[in-house]
Amino acid sequence: MLPDEVVVAAQGFLASMRERGIILSRRWLNNGPRALIECMPTGWEARQRVLFEGEALRLWTLSEDDLLATKLLALCDRNEDWADCLALHPTAAQLANARAWLLSQDDEASWPARVEEVLVTLERRLGHGV
Repeated sequence: MLPDEVVVAAQGFLASMRERGIILSRRWLNNGPRALIECMPTGWEARQRVLFEGEALRLWTLSEDDLLATKLLALCDRNEDWADCLALHPTAAQLANARAWLLSQDDEASWPARVEEVLVTLERRLGHGV
């Protein structure tokens, strides 16, 4: 999640780059995951890890399990992030741990079957013996 002041600074940077003739997408700095904050697994903030630390900047990232959970949600919901889920190479235990949280993310009657379909397919593609 990006603080509002970072979003404003990013917009200013975008404008200054465009003035120089450097074309960046309006979405060059992705704040889209901000919407996930409301549904993240309990305790996610305490599990964050420092990804980079410099003199003036510290970047945090989700824990491996929490990142996997968000990628699995996108996969179940929009059929996106297959490559990311495979690249994370989750263990069978990590997928099992994510299952209950995933099931709680949608009230649609078809959701549990979709979650199971995705997890079984992913387990097979990862060679987890399903």
